[in-house]
Order: sequence, then structure tokens, then C-alpha cells
Amino acid sequence: MEAGSECPTDGPIVPQTESNMILVGARRSDDILLEVNWRLIIGVLAGFFLCVSLTVLALYYFQSRAWSRSQTTPKPAYRAEGEQLQLVGLH
Repeated sequence: MEAGSECPTDGPIVPQTESNMILVGARRSDDILLEVNWRLIIGVLAGFFLCVSLTVLALYYFQSRAWSRSQTTPKPAYRAEGEQLQLVGLH
């Protein structure tokens, strides 16, 4: 429909019939393919690979810091008590 024209149908939503398509001026067009937006595709792919790379680098960094091997880890009290226990007398 042209700009400034009013809808010729009665309701806001009507079935897609041939008569309604003729009323609103719908026409078949063979020129509906759009040109590829390469900037958008490259930008999305670059952003994806950047996120993946940053995640891998962060995981490598935290693994190299070896949080599980820190020297400030306290030894549990039950382990020290268990080492002192004489198991031979329990048989």
C-alpha cells in the first residue's frame, strides 16, 4: 500500500484470501532476495570467536593459578585425629 492510504478492509486482522490481497494491492514480486550483509556476519562471527577465546584464556589462567593447590589450605581436624588412632587395638 502507498504511504498515507487507509486499509480497505473492515477489521485489523483478516484472512489471507485472494480477494483481500487484491483489496490491499498485494503483488507477486520476483525481486525479494536481499543482498548479504557481510559486515554484520563478520561482526557476529568475530564477536563469537572473541568470547570463546576469552573464555578459554580465562580458564587457562585460573587453572595455571592452581586454586586447589594453595598452601593456605588447612588440614581437616578429623584427619589429624585419624592419624593418631591406633587401629591395631580395634581388631
